Amino acid sequence: MLGLPLTPQAVWRKPPLIVLTATRQDDIPPEIPRKDAQAEEDLWVRQLQPELVRLSTHGKQIIVDSSHEMPTEHPEIVISAIHEVWMATH
Repeated sequence: MLGLPLTPQAVWRKPPLIVLTATRQDDIPPEIPRKDAQAEEDLWVRQLQPELVRLSTHGKQIIVDSSHEMPTEHPEIVISAIHEVWMATH
């Protein structure tokens, strides 16, 4: 937290937040066992990314079958998320 008081009014004003979660790990070194890579992916998708979502009272996670190149692999999803946040704040 930033040290700001967490009043009901401050919570109400939290902006919408969309967390786009990529699930494809194309850069896993071959020496990493598949079981360990899967455990890391599960931690990322089911625990760490949802923690980001909870930073806003209007947060949501969209899981995308993509690498970290999501803007070039799935630009329509990125554009849609930006549009959704913009529409919710204007």
